[in-house]
Amino acid sequence: MKLTPYFTLLATLVCSSVAAQEQQGFGLIFDEQNFSLIPRMPEQTSATKSLGNIALRKDLLQYAPSPAAQGAIQSCVSWATAYYAYTIQYAVQHKITERSEIDKIALSAMYPYKKLRPGCEGGMDIFEIADYMKKQGNIPFKEFSMNACSGKLPSSVSPIFPIIDYQAVFDYKKDPGNKGVQAILQAIAFNDLPVIVGMEVGDVFAKLNESKNHYDPKKEGTKKYGHAMTVVGYDLPKKAFKILNSWGGNWGQQGCFWIGFEDFSRIAKAGIILILPEEVTQAKAETGGMTKVGGVFGFQYLDEKTSDFVRASPAYLSNGVYELNKKDWKVGQAFQLLTNNARNGMSMCVFSINSKGKSTVHWPRDKDFGLGTGDKLPVRGFDMVIPSPESALLIEEVGSDYLCVFYSNQTLMPHLQGILERIENGKGDIPSRIRESLGSKLMNPTSIRYEAKEMRFSAAGNEGDTVPLILKIESVK
Repeated sequence: MKLTPYFTLLATLVCSSVAAQEQQGFGLIFDEQNFSLIPRMPEQTSATKSLGNIALRKDLLQYAPSPAAQGAIQSCVSWATAYYAYTIQYAVQHKITERSEIDKIALSAMYPYKKLRPGCEGGMDIFEIADYMKKQGNIPFKEFSMNACSGKLPSSVSPIFPIIDYQAVFDYKKDPGNKGVQAILQAIAFNDLPVIVGMEVGDVFAKLNESKNHYDPKKEGTKKYGHAMTVVGYDLPKKAFKILNSWGGNWGQQGCFWIGFEDFSRIAKAGIILILPEEVTQAKAETGGMTKVGGVFGFQYLDEKTSDFVRASPAYLSNGVYELNKKDWKVGQAFQLLTNNARNGMSMCVFSINSKGKSTVHWPRDKDFGLGTGDKLPVRGFDMVIPSPESALLIEEVGSDYLCVFYSNQTLMPHLQGILERIENGKGDIPSRIRESLGSKLMNPTSIRYEAKEMRFSAAGNEGDTVPLILKIESVK
């Protein structure tokens, strides 16, 4: 097959086999424009989870299925996504470390690949398999374990729907320098998330083995090939990532290799993570079934005497509305908001309504990695400090302000502008306007359980998908 140079109008990476690594293919096609449309993984602005306080080493390989070889088929995206990343993430979530049990939960790589490329006629973009699994599902590896194009797809299958969604982690054009490295460290260190990455590699890469398992892309020639793999670990003293390839256990270090952070930044093009449901079923997450959501909201203020943030105590009023025991906050008081979601893949929005009825959105924010704005939290317990651990919001006017967080099992972004307009233009008190603005999205109050001593709730029901937590703040001059 003719090998095409890396740089084209669409920044396309093409694939082939390398003579030095006989019968092993590549298979990544990277389209910058398509990738830029994927919502990004949020930056976790947590007081306890920061890159200044990170484990020196992390390795998720113990959760991986047995090393597999993709063969000459240009299916690397499928192996990195369906076989490796999903399986590792599921095993982490369910605390499965026995290799024989992990192999049972692995998903087929060739089933979604052949559904998208029936004649095995080429590679694909880094997100195509994740998108297929989100919409069409997948089947277990044991039901279609082929790595050759000659394998016939099973005629009768019952696909499972293994992921809720996927998110972009970094983009080489929009995230220069070490931002991509930082985003991957955050995903692995704090949330045990393997990252599917697209890289530009060559013949030197194909020759890695057990004793030579550190990849130096500076030694490559001019021929470059697009390849998708899975980042499974890091070593800060080495300043390197551990990456799992789909060329079998006899290649590299039992199927893996190491690459320095700086070299990774030079040749990595993009990365994505998967969002798994709490329970994998044979139904799409957004269709039918009971809605389950839960979350926490907190308020902490800057103590001028100690220069520390102090958690304020709330009191529950009714219908998801709380107020702080302290009711004489001064104009200029600095404060932060704390959030924590109870389930994977929940969407969240944080905003405030001032004493004049005007709204301000505090999260999500379209910044950080420059990709599309998203509101989904990839894993449960994705705790946040808003606006960030290093900054604060201010009480700017005398009167009653309302701080609100929405938690939902459906994305809120398409509805958010309309919701805020209905709140601003509505009648009645602010809490009533907030609830009414949600319309049919508001979960039935009878299915929501609010805690009395903490701004926390859990909900399970068949009506609506969104729950508000509302905090009233009273301020004086």
